[in-house]
Amino acid sequence: MKVSIDNIRCLLMVISCTEELQQIKPGDKVTVRLETDSDQVYRGHVQDVSPDNGPICVFVEELGQRYDLPTLDAEILACSKKFPTFGIQR
Repeated sequence: MKVSIDNIRCLLMVISCTEELQQIKPGDKVTVRLETDSDQVYRGHVQDVSPDNGPICVFVEELGQRYDLPTLDAEILACSKKFPTFGIQR
């Protein structure tokens, strides 16, 4: 089986993003639902994270306010990792 550099880069990015998406941390961009039954989703930035999966403080951009929410009510928008290049030029 032949493994290309691009395949290795892709695998490393998937592993890295998977690890990153498992843990919400301050500065992450997230989507949140302020009401459990609502279909309304807002974008925000995590301001603070309580230990042991406690509530998180999120600044909701559209509303201009901060909210304390359960961790499960937030979803990270995207992985911020970039493909590692290892100094290799295409």
